[in-house]
Amino acid sequence: MVLSDLLILMRLEAVVNDQIFIIKYQKNIMKWLIFLLIISSYLFVFSFAASADDEVTKWLESGDAYLKEENYEQAIQSYNNVLQLDSINYRAWDGKATSYVKQGDYNNAIRTYEEWIKNGNGDISSWYFKGDAFKKFGKYDEALKLYEQLLLQDPEDGYAWFLKGDILIYLNRFNEAIEAFNKSIEIDPEFSSPWYRKGHVLEMSSQLEEALLHYNEWLNKHPDDSKAWTNVGLVLYDLGRYDEALQAYNKSIELDNTDGVTYIRKADALRKLGDYKESEDCFILAYEKFSNS
Repeated sequence: MVLSDLLILMRLEAVVNDQIFIIKYQKNIMKWLIFLLIISSYLFVFSFAASADDEVTKWLESGDAYLKEENYEQAIQSYNNVLQLDSINYRAWDGKATSYVKQGDYNNAIRTYEEWIKNGNGDISSWYFKGDAFKKFGKYDEALKLYEQLLLQDPEDGYAWFLKGDILIYLNRFNEAIEAFNKSIEIDPEFSSPWYRKGHVLEMSSQLEEALLHYNEWLNKHPDDSKAWTNVGLVLYDLGRYDEALQAYNKSIELDNTDGVTYIRKADALRKLGDYKESEDCFILAYEKFSNS
């Protein structure tokens, strides 16, 4: 091979190497461009989502403020603005329906709950609140049907059993109410509400000793439950055991001294025991608690 041929080959190799470098460089540039495009897209999406979240927060706060001010029409408009951005927003659906309830607008309240059930992505609370709306409008039979429908879908829903028991009280079906509360307690023994309501039903049906045993069973597990101590005091008062009732009220106040109702009950017990001066002082304390609440 002559020198000229060798030089030609060397030039060709250099050209090939340059082309390979250019191709590799172009590929790297394309990779970086694609990467930057993806990052830009994510940043745009995140920025849009953050902006939408800010709008949702703004309208929710606006709706809550209007609801507190009893400006229900403006509250509904604010909650509608939220639902345009977030169709499954729990607070917006509840706030909108509550606004209708506060206005006494039964049809729109129920329709809102039905829309929530339909569009709420399986949010079970929409069923609970619809039942509560039936209750507030005195539609107890409709509420009961709704809770029974819920329990057909999920027989282990302890909260639905509690709500069913609660509505049965309004229908004066006390034995069935107790059965429903028992089922709720069986499913979730730590859920306090069915314990309280069952005790209340036992009191209403003059089963005072049973009510006392029931509350004491709860207090054996939860001795620091001030509300339960107040309930025990109520039963003891109804049994004419005023000294023991007073002790129960004092225990409740020791655990929570903010509840004006307990002070009123204590004042009643003191009056029964002939301690009128302390009873009067207790009524004054109750008034102060209510004023500060």
